[in-house]
Amino acid sequence: MAGFVLDASFERHGWPAVRAAGFTGVSLYLSNDPKKNCKPADVAGVQAVGLDLMLNWESTTGRPAQGAPAGTQDAQRANAQADALGYPDHCAIYFSCDQNATASGSVLAYYAAAKSASKRPVGAYGGADLVIHLLWSKIVDYAWVANAGSWDHGFADVGAHLHQHYHTRNVLKTPIGWPLNSYDESAVLQVNYGQWRSGILALMALTDKQQDDLFSMTSKLFALFFGGQGGGPAQNVSMIHDIESLERQSINATKTLGGTLTAAIAAIPTAQAAVVDPAALAEAVADELHRRLEA
Repeated sequence: MAGFVLDASFERHGWPAVRAAGFTGVSLYLSNDPKKNCKPADVAGVQAVGLDLMLNWESTTGRPAQGAPAGTQDAQRANAQADALGYPDHCAIYFSCDQNATASGSVLAYYAAAKSASKRPVGAYGGADLVIHLLWSKIVDYAWVANAGSWDHGFADVGAHLHQHYHTRNVLKTPIGWPLNSYDESAVLQVNYGQWRSGILALMALTDKQQDDLFSMTSKLFALFFGGQGGGPAQNVSMIHDIESLERQSINATKTLGGTLTAAIAAIPTAQAAVVDPAALAEAVADELHRRLEA
């Protein structure tokens, strides 16, 4: 397991207690109910204590069964609400199916339409049969298995990113000030589940282009070393020159990155610095490198 996510709807407070209980992330809602929805203050509170954030759109129980038009409308509304929160475009929005639906035509059409209409990656929350089918069919990018009775079949080790627990099977202690029935606990099964990361990656002041350039150079180095390129002495010499040139560029970019990180860390307020976990930051950076190299 790569951590635990607390899923909260109307109860949204006490984020330091959530972090102290051992949670690494929080899932908050987008919906047609303003009282339920994530607010900018929630985002600030979650990130202030170093918790990752994910967003989940939830409408009526049978909404996905209403097919493609519903999926398009929900994706448009969800993305507009996410925009208002400053939620990054590369982070996922999950869409809930709150009934034990089968992978039928209308439900599949809902998620396909949501994916098409969303500028962000799309995740699915629901029964294991449905969300794993959606994931393996590449209709969605992320899968979150629900905890409801027979929906999950007691497992979620077939590619899912998150697995919700029954209240009676929670691993972590209840956060101070949180009633047990006010939240759900989910195990993080994969380090990247489409979340808005807190910690060092959120503090880095590099632009997307600067990050892309750095990882692109690293990818080219990997291709030159491990891409199976061969040939005679002339080609080998050319490869060496290419590697040396890329290495110089990479070193210069890394120096810039190092300076940016140093400045960002130095700027962390003392109250926040206490919750920065170096191991977690290292894992986050390594995962981001891996993700970029696979892209």
